[in-house]
Amino acid sequence: MNYFRSYKKKSTPLKNFMSIVIVLAIIIFVVVVYGKKTISEDLNEGINAVNMIENTSRFIVGVSKDNIIATGETSVWGSGIIVSKQGLILTNSHVGGTKDSICYVVFDSKNYYEGKVVWSNEILDLSIVKLDLEFADCISIKEDNQIKVGQEVYGIGNPININFQKTVSKGIISGLNRNLEFDEQGEKFYMNNLIQTDAAINYGSSGGALVDENGNLIGVNTIKITDATLMGFAIPIDVVIPVIDKLEQNKNFEEARLKIWCYDKFYIDESNSTKKFDSGVMVAKIEENSNAEKAGLRVGDVIKYIDTNEINTVLGFKKSILERNIGDNVILKVERNNKEILINVELE
Repeated sequence: MNYFRSYKKKSTPLKNFMSIVIVLAIIIFVVVVYGKKTISEDLNEGINAVNMIENTSRFIVGVSKDNIIATGETSVWGSGIIVSKQGLILTNSHVGGTKDSICYVVFDSKNYYEGKVVWSNEILDLSIVKLDLEFADCISIKEDNQIKVGQEVYGIGNPININFQKTVSKGIISGLNRNLEFDEQGEKFYMNNLIQTDAAINYGSSGGALVDENGNLIGVNTIKITDATLMGFAIPIDVVIPVIDKLEQNKNFEEARLKIWCYDKFYIDESNSTKKFDSGVMVAKIEENSNAEKAGLRVGDVIKYIDTNEINTVLGFKKSILERNIGDNVILKVERNNKEILINVELE
């Protein structure tokens, strides 16, 4: 005789139904609450981007070497950026021209102004045009902006012609410290430490802005490889900030030079050179009878510091020189044959 009966507790249909209802309620709550949060975040990001583009686009202008005021037409067309309330327009040198040349700045189909190029550097492919105007505001520039590969960016410029002013393209930073080599009239020249992006940069967009998600200017769009897809380049804005500051203080600013050409580790890596170094820039050429040559600087020297500024890129080297004035003496900390030496040079 069994004194104990083992049995399995039976579930009722009502209890099964209630369990299903509770589970469904939990799922619906999670989807509704967190789904709304995600949608809300996406909408806010979209609204912020729209507001940023609307605010930033007003600082983008057209630039032409043609006398639009006289003819009303232009065949040479590019973009520019309002970088100072004092009437300074930043663009490419191949768009604005050389120093003291005249170009024309286009705000819209009815407003053209004549401007004068007050600074130009063909190696950097940058020019600054001065207008006899003052602006209420200018584009935001964030110095030493720590940009990263994969970061979202926006290109704003005036491709093709005046009908497509303030065109916006979106992309990411595809690469940093890119170097390009060109051959013009049998002479080679280089552009160093460029920002590579897949944001569309077309004819006429040169001189336009590359901005981050907050609307800060991080680069000047300069060139597109025509036989490649989604490969545009921009010059980092840091290099020209000293020039903008000096032009705001002194309209007759003259650029100081060390009169040398150099490579950094990024170019050396690409050139398959046997010379390797982790920091500094290597002197590749020194102008004959320059102060640098007279001071004892040699080809093959690696410049580690200019005064107290550590140097690791060609653009960093150029910026450090642009911060100084003609006649200033700089102390170069140089590595030569595994030894560090100091060289005092007067800028020309």
